[in-house]
Amino acid sequence: MILGIGPDNTLLMRRTVQAPWEKLGSWPPALAAMTVLRNGVILGIGKDTTRWKQELSGTYKQIPLSQAVKGAATLKDGTLVAVGLENALWTRATLSSAWVQVPHSAPVVSVAAYPVACDP
Repeated sequence: MILGIGPDNTLLMRRTVQAPWEKLGSWPPALAAMTVLRNGVILGIGKDTTRWKQELSGTYKQIPLSQAVKGAATLKDGTLVAVGLENALWTRATLSSAWVQVPHSAPVVSVAAYPVACDP
């Protein structure tokens, strides 16, 4: 499955590279970025930097006490790594744990994880 963000900032999915795009749920905020957690939950970053998660049931919930970030990735061990508004990296062990700034990590504007969290 391929996930993407459409021109209208909604979450899209393709079942294969050649398949057509389908809207995935009815995402409330306009999305700027997203990542997939190890359990399959989709973490979306709103254009207003608010973070949302799509539960496996298809419902969307705002993540409480979440620091504003521009983008995020999921490391193989499940740790979240994000780019803060000041262009530095931050990590968070779980969706509810505290953010920890990575020393000497600025400047960066985007982040990805390799190998990806879903790799065996």
